[in-house]
Amino acid sequence: MMFEEFSNTISTGKHDRSFLQVLDMNAIGKSSKAGLVKTKGYLISLYGFDIEDPVFDQLLKLWEMTSDEERRLMAILFAIRNDRLLRSSIDYVIPYPLGQKVEIDGLMKHLSKVVSYTENTLRSTAQNIASSWKQAGFIEGKVRKIRVEPVITHIPVAFAIYLGIQEGLSGEFLLESPYIRALGLSVQKLSQLLYEASIRDYINYQSSGNVVTISLGEKMKSHGK
Repeated sequence: MMFEEFSNTISTGKHDRSFLQVLDMNAIGKSSKAGLVKTKGYLISLYGFDIEDPVFDQLLKLWEMTSDEERRLMAILFAIRNDRLLRSSIDYVIPYPLGQKVEIDGLMKHLSKVVSYTENTLRSTAQNIASSWKQAGFIEGKVRKIRVEPVITHIPVAFAIYLGIQEGLSGEFLLESPYIRALGLSVQKLSQLLYEASIRDYINYQSSGNVVTISLGEKMKSHGK
């Protein structure tokens, strides 16, 4: 998900929202023009930097009030919105047992059900995807990529709900969205963070029996549907 490059672009361009200009000026510090063009293309495909996009606008708003760990989680959720292979990898990475090595060969096999790449391209793609999950805090280790559990707060959960609402989901379907699934939370922990997000007015959340009601709170409503 190229978090460092994305974060640097946001930090440099946020005062006037000149993100594309910031990329053109090589604020991400690439050593060659070819490297800059390639990286810029990847970043735009993942994040768009469209200031008219309400989801990107919401991300910028939350960016100002969050920690580095929370930003990493929001970044991968945003990238999942735009990258179908990263979205597909949720079903491989998230169920992986904590403490076990995440096998790249297994991820390659999983991705091969979605795309018809050569083995070299598939391996490179799988390694990049594993790197994205590592940057977000779900994997650690340079050689042995071990599945770990990041610390997740109510703000990434609220952003995941927002993304689901933007895609037209409601009620319990929001809790089954790829964005919520990507956080890998237990039912109990998810419920706790939903209530916390509700108390802090990011969302409105009620659950009674099999009926779940979720809407945007005042802190996010002006940027949502």
